[in-house]
Amino acid sequence: MNFQFLSEHINEIGEQMAKCTRNCDGIRNEPSKGIIPRGLILEAGDQSDMGFIVMGINPGTFENSIDEKEILSKKGIRANYDTLKEVWEKATMRRPYYSKIRKFIRNIKIDGINSQCPILWTDIVKCESITESTIKNGKLVQKILPIQNETKCTCASLFLENELNNPLIKDWPIFAIGRDAFEALNGMLPEKTLMGIFHTSYGHLEKWVKEDKNNIESKMNELLVHSVKSHVWLPRNREEWGK
Repeated sequence: MNFQFLSEHINEIGEQMAKCTRNCDGIRNEPSKGIIPRGLILEAGDQSDMGFIVMGINPGTFENSIDEKEILSKKGIRANYDTLKEVWEKATMRRPYYSKIRKFIRNIKIDGINSQCPILWTDIVKCESITESTIKNGKLVQKILPIQNETKCTCASLFLENELNNPLIKDWPIFAIGRDAFEALNGMLPEKTLMGIFHTSYGHLEKWVKEDKNNIESKMNELLVHSVKSHVWLPRNREEWGK
């Protein structure tokens, strides 16, 4: 693989993403506070030809990311894609969302894909959600508002489509993280192999892998080795497990 070509392509998109000044419905984009579009990172791994694309709905909230907030707040309006890569190396890559999914990928055995393969981390929407403050039982509660479908489509057309059009990753399978991402991507990516798995915030992922690892590997190998282009929610009993 010409990994340098892929890296440069993702960097170009990342630079455009970080400079985006749109304020789509339901999201926060406040460069003066260092709150900028983010969530696109190419993790090199062993730079082998086959890797995975990991895709969520959108980045987590700025206020819940203490280390990231400190770096980005200091940069303010000067924050750019290089800043996001610095934040990734110093803090973001070790957050539970990334570390748990990385562990899952590194520990499954898939024919034709190395355990240390590259991972493209991305999101459908590159900006974080707006939160709404309410009082519940005398306590301040932050509620994350849902992302509008129009916002998903707009952001995907600006960035995600360009990411996935790179010929070097056209055959990389996609993990949709959580039911919301899986259902949103169902209509967007008909020609891709899409596999839905649990979002890490619900605590099901590790239990599911421990109890069902053989079936997970069997189903993934069936899809990937035979190049079956389909959309599959991997947990067998979806309603029992929940989100």
